[in-house]
Amino acid sequence: MGETDDLNQNEANSQELEANGQQKEANRQQPMANSQALSVLDAQVVKVVLAEDLTADGPVVLSVRNRRLAPRYLAGHSHWALEPDTYDTFRREWAGLSSFLNLAPERRQRLLGRLGPRRPDGWDAAAPPATAAPEVVARALAAPDWFVLCGPPGTGKTRAVLKELAVQLYQDDKQALLAAYTNRAVDEICEQLVAAGLPFIRVGSRLGTAPAYRPYLLDNMIRDCPSRQTVRARLTGCPFYVGTVASLLGKPELFLLKQFDLAVVDEASQVLEGPMLALLAKVPKFVLIGDHRQLPAVVAQGPETSAIAPEVAGLLRDELGLTNLRNSYFERLFRRAEAHWPHAHGTLADQYRMHADLAALVNDDFYEGQLRCPLPWQHAPLNRASWPAPADNFLARVRNERLVFVPTRRQPEDLSMKESAQEAELAARAAAAVAQGYGPDFSAETTLGIIASYRNQAARIRARLAQLAVELNLPNLLHVSVDTVERYQGSQRDVIIVSFCCHHEHQLELMASPDETGQVDRKLNVAVTRARQQLILLGNEEVLRRAPHHAALLARMEAAAAGEV
Repeated sequence: MGETDDLNQNEANSQELEANGQQKEANRQQPMANSQALSVLDAQVVKVVLAEDLTADGPVVLSVRNRRLAPRYLAGHSHWALEPDTYDTFRREWAGLSSFLNLAPERRQRLLGRLGPRRPDGWDAAAPPATAAPEVVARALAAPDWFVLCGPPGTGKTRAVLKELAVQLYQDDKQALLAAYTNRAVDEICEQLVAAGLPFIRVGSRLGTAPAYRPYLLDNMIRDCPSRQTVRARLTGCPFYVGTVASLLGKPELFLLKQFDLAVVDEASQVLEGPMLALLAKVPKFVLIGDHRQLPAVVAQGPETSAIAPEVAGLLRDELGLTNLRNSYFERLFRRAEAHWPHAHGTLADQYRMHADLAALVNDDFYEGQLRCPLPWQHAPLNRASWPAPADNFLARVRNERLVFVPTRRQPEDLSMKESAQEAELAARAAAAVAQGYGPDFSAETTLGIIASYRNQAARIRARLAQLAVELNLPNLLHVSVDTVERYQGSQRDVIIVSFCCHHEHQLELMASPDETGQVDRKLNVAVTRARQQLILLGNEEVLRRAPHHAALLARMEAAAAGEV
């Protein structure tokens, strides 16, 4: 009876809403007095989220946040004004920080890094740093308080470490949170759990979850439960909860229902102090996995705005290693562990993604020479004898050279500093050559990727790819991912083409992402380390050489071409 009343009331509300909308639509058809502009105050505001990424020529697909809104209300209006909105996440962060402040003083000091983590039983002070995955897993499990792991590109942070951690935790009957910064990384965690046959519940939205893992969403996992008791039993009986840091913080009732033994956070170098402390305050132990030499957290404020106030800067720097709030909690804790607590950190050294020639581009400058290439194929020569004969010198280099840099110049048709017609043409021609060379083995998802510094340039490259797809009968070119470096972090391809599209020196500062020491350009590091077999760079040499890290990269490529390394 109550349910029927609710349905009737909802229908009545929908009819009233529809009537109001129709009345306002009718009002809008009348001439407005004094030429007064339309206002949002004269219309119904409907909160929505983007259901699919925006494209230049595709439809705008939205999802209504109010699930009680009648579909026929939306269908009754043909014109909509889409305005940007904000989604308030600060409330959950404040609540999480309140949990942190309510912790015991010793626990707070350990989380802040003011008090060091306890040593595991039997710790050998003379033990070398952990660099192999099995050793890292063993140390992480043995750590009483926390362990931080740096995983350079291609070292198998998720597959080799997080998956094995989950297997060991399941065997030990532990309850764990498995988190990451992005939904894509969370889906990768789900992939590893499914492969290992481990039970888990995915926390998050349907739109943010890959279709393969939507059955594991919390709502779907309890859909067939006939009573509250069975819901509680199913939720408390599941050992692993997987989600983004934001999604997990958005479920405070979860932590009232269930106690967790630890949290494992992937992509930890992209999470700032506030949300990370809010999450870690809910567990007695944690393992953080990340790489502070790759892309950092996204921060709207500039370095000056996020800097620690001068009156407390000395104290926070000396006791906590805290210098700027734009830096991740992971980076600060890892540097503290490197300096003071060798038992609490490790760095994976064996990378399985890149050919040795590619790894050499970043190994010494960005990773202190720690990276190792243990597989035979990583030292094999490039063999493309079966590829079609190249039509010109550029395509010959694409076919025969593993490391390719092509200098470009700004062209008269470049209407914006964020576009390069020459680089777009070269990128598209190189992509077509790769597609023809790979033949039936070519896959847009695994073979080729194109990184552009600007979305304008990415759009220009896509347009040229579309033309070549028709001219050369290469339909797979239409599906090649052309995107910015930020969207490529975590991805890999056999061949990566980078269009720097840098015409002026002032663009170098915008294009770079230096770490706090200035020794690493994190954007450049990510761009270069996406490739497994071949790297093709396109850019204005005169301008690029004015940036120290880009100049060093070009020098290494020249040395490799001359056989000096």
